[in-house]
Amino acid sequence: MFSKIFGTKTNRYLAWTILILASLSLIELLIISKAFDNSVPFHFFSLINWELLAAATCLTYFIRVFKYPFISKRLINLFYLPFTIHFIVMTTLWIGYNFSLYTIPFSDEDPRFSQFLTAQYYFVQGFLVLCTVAIYLIIRKVKKQNVVLVDIKWTTKLYYFIAFIAISSVVVTFIFDFYDIDLFVYLYTVVAILFFWMSYYGVHQFRLVQERKEIHELLAQKQTVKPIEKTTKFSSDNSYFVALEQLMLEEKIYQNPDLSRDVVAEKLGISSGYLSQLINTITGQKFTDYVNAFRIEEVKDMLQNSDLDKYSLLAIGAEAGFKSKSAFYAIFKNNTGCTPGVYKKQLSKS
Repeated sequence: MFSKIFGTKTNRYLAWTILILASLSLIELLIISKAFDNSVPFHFFSLINWELLAAATCLTYFIRVFKYPFISKRLINLFYLPFTIHFIVMTTLWIGYNFSLYTIPFSDEDPRFSQFLTAQYYFVQGFLVLCTVAIYLIIRKVKKQNVVLVDIKWTTKLYYFIAFIAISSVVVTFIFDFYDIDLFVYLYTVVAILFFWMSYYGVHQFRLVQERKEIHELLAQKQTVKPIEKTTKFSSDNSYFVALEQLMLEEKIYQNPDLSRDVVAEKLGISSGYLSQLINTITGQKFTDYVNAFRIEEVKDMLQNSDLDKYSLLAIGAEAGFKSKSAFYAIFKNNTGCTPGVYKKQLSKS
């Protein structure tokens, strides 16, 4: 929660989601072990359906990280209404039953109370499914757009993780209610393993995304990256290639790690086959080599920028449009004869 990785307000929502889910796993395991059966505070915490809050914070994170424009801040606040109402009702009942400060119309042994808890529990499961579907629709919408600053792969993996917990919770509850088979201990064991994965893999991704965002903002503010010079001549009467160069030099579409031949061809209004022929005829390069040449030059310029020395090579490569560390290092070395790290050391010595 207090790490620089979760320094932004957006990432704090994810931090809260992780903290709540981890606490839920601990609470359920303690319930199974019956270690705190006589503890009044523990009884209170176990009565609260914290899943409602986790679902709301998780949904808020995905809306904010993608800057989803179709959901206003007021609507986001409504996501927390189910948990707020639930928390107030359960707190009121718990205080009334345990401290007798006021009279509750029915006792905790009354069948109506049991029915109330059952209805509430199924409402929680429905809310989890609803939020899971909403996040899926947001990711699906964003994938159709040209998003550069958000690591779609990482957020998609995170979504699958959250969706697994939500759907598994519904399934395990259904099996327990109708077949009296308790699988919760297995569910929360798997959840614990997945949390280990998030700690190992996720923190690295947070750092990379944050560094890339800072690099992008710094370059946009100071405009320190020099335009990439064209090293090949092209026919001045070929308007499509002129438009292609403008897309590369001005819009820097090569920064999109998922940039494909079909996407570029669609932007130019030509077929992908004609685009490949055009690039090969004028530059002698394949499409991927042509795009990677711009990325390499972008990396070279950033490595010469002293303001970016504090950022990792991987973040710089990601900002230039390279999809993975292995691809970045291999392509850079193939074109320059050395790795990015060696290239940076050579610059510092010169």
